[in-house]
Amino acid sequence: MIEKTQLLLSANRALLFNIIKAVRFIFVKVEDSILLLNVFTERSLTDDEKDIYYAMAGEISGDFEEIDDSCTNVTFIVTDDEFETIEQDGQLVYARHEER
Repeated sequence: MIEKTQLLLSANRALLFNIIKAVRFIFVKVEDSILLLNVFTERSLTDDEKDIYYAMAGEISGDFEEIDDSCTNVTFIVTDDEFETIEQDGQLVYARHEER
């Protein structure tokens, strides 16, 4: 069983210097030995930009033997919805400041 604190620390370490301007929120979760990474963006990301978050998922899964890295799931969601209205599945590891 992966502790929530350890997962958050791993995710934050993997995020260092790897957040692009278009990213609004990032949630992380482990379910049935599968790492789920949900990246909410304001626009579609290029393949190079997506690679940053695939690498992030790889860094996190590398920290835990309990995670099956062959089944890691990174999802990119383009939305301009407010934080309070999005489906918040997992632990929030990044949220961009936004003016209202």
